[in-house]
Amino acid sequence: MKNIMVSKSEIYERYCTICEKLFLTKIHRQHICSKECRKIANKETSRIQMVRKRHSSLTNNQFSCVICGFQEVVDVYYQNDMTYILCPNHHALILRGVKTLNQLLKPIENSFNRRSSVDVIKALHERDHYTG
Repeated sequence: MKNIMVSKSEIYERYCTICEKLFLTKIHRQHICSKECRKIANKETSRIQMVRKRHSSLTNNQFSCVICGFQEVVDVYYQNDMTYILCPNHHALILRGVKTLNQLLKPIENSFNRRSSVDVIKALHERDHYTG
């Protein structure tokens, strides 16, 4: 990178971190060349923040798999406008087509010791409403 001196202010050559084009700037820390690239960077930052928020909310042992009760790490599964909290194993079984959600839920239909998905979603909504 070259620094060019122009009337008491330096101009810096930088490569955009988004499109990798060379651009000139007077701002030493600038690393994005245009508004279009800034929009892309902001979108990616928002996506990363949302992933972190979802991950932190699902790994704090607050929720458990509706099928087996596993709490260490859980995933969210959506079907027919319903949300289900599942462990990674049950989530993978459904996504890979090995079993359906109904097949997995049948053995526990009469079980009352599991938190329902509706209760979990209400709890997530209330927590986000008060803390986020």
